[in-house]
This record gives sequence, C-alpha cells and structure tokens, in this order.
Amino acid sequence: TYLHFGGTYYLEATGGGPVVLVGISAAGCLAVSLAAKYPHLVDRLITVGTFPGADPDVLGRSWYSEVVRLVQAGTYAPALRIVWERAVSDPGGRDFVESLVEASLQYPPEVIRSFFVNHDPGRDLRTLLPTLRVPTLVLHGDEDQQVPVDLGRYMASLIPGAQFYVFKGRGHYPHSTATGEFTRVVRSFIRTGRP
Repeated sequence: TYLHFGGTYYLEATGGGPVVLVGISAAGCLAVSLAAKYPHLVDRLITVGTFPGADPDVLGRSWYSEVVRLVQAGTYAPALRIVWERAVSDPGGRDFVESLVEASLQYPPEVIRSFFVNHDPGRDLRTLLPTLRVPTLVLHGDEDQQVPVDLGRYMASLIPGAQFYVFKGRGHYPHSTATGEFTRVVRSFIRTGRP
C-alpha cells in the first residue's frame, strides 16, 4: 500500500534510479499497477503467486465463496485457516499455517473484511498486463492451491516478453518454503535478466 499511496514520490526523491519490484500474492497487483503507470521507476518486475484477476469462482477458486461467507459472519479464524492452508500447501507446513492464522487475527476485523469481502477492481490485472514494458518474471509454485499454476502461466502469457519460472513441489509462498532456490532465481533475474 505504501508504494500505491505516495511511494512514487519517494522513489523519485531518492534519485537512486529505477528499482526492482517484487510483489508477492495480492501485493503483486500493486507492483503491476505501479510498473504499468510509472515504467521509468521500475528496472525489473517480479510477481509471486499473483492472481491475474477475474471472478474467483470462474477460475477454479470456488473455495473462496466459503471464505467470504465466514468473514461476513464474523468467524475469522476458520476463514483464515482455509486461506492459509491453501497458501501453505507444502509438506510439513501445518505449524506455519497456524502461526499465519494467529498473526492474521491481530488485524482489525475491518481490515480482514475489506480484504476478502470488498471487491477491488484494481486487483483485475488483465487489461494492465499487456501494457507492461519492463522486464518481468512471473514466479509460481506448481502446488499452489490458492492461485493455481495455470493462472501464473496465463498471467505471464499476457505480458510482452515475460519469463515464467515454476517452483516444483511448492505452494503459494515459495519465498518462505524454498528460500534458497527463490533467492538464486531472483538474483539471477536481477543480474542477468534470466531466472
């Protein structure tokens, strides 16, 4: 959100030149929006498990309707557990899921409701993606149960010249569950333009 509200001023004021934006999950929407609107500020764009947009039920996210129902009813813990279990689908991730649920419950209820219930048209990236003119790398786990890997491929196909990299056996957060591989891929893309 910081980049969305005033971050461009900060980036220009630092005078350090274009930056590398890494947008993970929903934050990828902000990164894509910024790169599309201010390409002179972005050297490279990397998205991780970002949903390209459209009705979640149409694109295989029917489980999301249950999350919305639970959030509307004020039963946040079960809703968040559904989300985090799909996000952390890697083997041995149960403890990580529980810590994420507990951390998420620290947010005010209105923040949780806003994220899951209110439709944000800014999250639909399909019209922005073909306009991107910065080197872009789309990263995705092939076991992502929150945003299926086919949606990552679809997203990359809409971006001119985008590269696509799959983390084998990983879910929605490969930066947390395949940290070494994630770091190597990102560093390589920044240095050489290839994952």
